[in-house]
Amino acid sequence: MGGISETCSVCGTGFEVQFRYQMEEKDGGFSFFCSQKCLEKSQLGGDGGASLATCDACAKRFSPQLVSQVLYVAGRRNYACSLECRAQLVREAKGVRLGDIAAAASAARARLREDRAAGRGAACDPPRCAVRGGRGPRCRGDG
Repeated sequence: MGGISETCSVCGTGFEVQFRYQMEEKDGGFSFFCSQKCLEKSQLGGDGGASLATCDACAKRFSPQLVSQVLYVAGRRNYACSLECRAQLVREAKGVRLGDIAAAASAARARLREDRAAGRGAACDPPRCAVRGGRGPRCRGDG
């Protein structure tokens, strides 16, 4: 039984597709990768890796250097510049809406203002609480 014969989108080498990572739907078409090295070049944006990726959560431009910064959601490659952005992308894939994330951030900021007005120290870090669902490094756990 023959496999699917394709040409690598990075180096132009002909090969038979054997693994899922070798075929990727992208920009309305397919890209093919003969090896992990060519897939990595594609992820970094070229031979020198000079091109930057765009974080799919916050739109920040960055150079992916960690495995955790590249993730696949619903068969599509996504980039996350930080663990917080990665968590946001995973939550969104599970159905959490951006409005829910914004509402959590707003509630955390309101709690922080109340704490400061009452003379209590900063109990949590509102942006991180919103991203982590109320589990920021200094969060009280009620967010």
